[in-house]
Amino acid sequence: MVSGLLMELDDHNCWTIAEAAGHRGPHRLQHLLSRAVWDEQQVLDVASAWATRHLDDGGAVLIVDETADEKSSANCVGAARQYSGTAGGVALCQVAVTLTYATGRGHALIGRALYLPEACAADEEHRELAGVPDEVMFATKPAAGRYPAEPRAPPGEARGLYSRR
Repeated sequence: MVSGLLMELDDHNCWTIAEAAGHRGPHRLQHLLSRAVWDEQQVLDVASAWATRHLDDGGAVLIVDETADEKSSANCVGAARQYSGTAGGVALCQVAVTLTYATGRGHALIGRALYLPEACAADEEHRELAGVPDEVMFATKPAAGRYPAEPRAPPGEARGLYSRR
C-alpha cells in the first residue's frame, strides 16, 4: 500500500494502486483499509524498534509536531475551532500530535496522539456523541506528545489515540 502511494500515478485510489502493483482488482487493498484487523500500536512499536536499531547514530532527537485537518462538523473527536497552520489561522479542525525519532541517518514516526481540546474534554455531550471513553482526559499538546513515548501498555490493554488519566 505504501509503495503504491509513493508511485507516480495520475490518481491514488485502490483501483489505480492495485493496477500499478499488478493486482487484478482493488479487493486486497480495500480489505486492508476497511476490514483487516491489526494492532496499530504494535505497528508503531515495530517502527520504533526499527528506528532505534537502524537509524541511531548517537545523536537522535525526538520531535513533537502537530498537524491539523479541517473538519466540516464538530461531531468528530476533538474537532473544535483551534489554530491550524495549514488553514492559515483559527478554523474548525482536529489536531494530531506526532512523535518522530530523527537522526542524521533518517527519521521515523514512532507515536501519535489525537489532541482533545480542554473544552471538548469537559463537554459531556461532545464526548458521548464522538465516542470519547470515560478515562480520557484533557492534556496539553506537549503532554500529548510525551504520551506516545511512555512505556507501552501490557498486552491486551487497549491504548487509544488519547491521553489517559
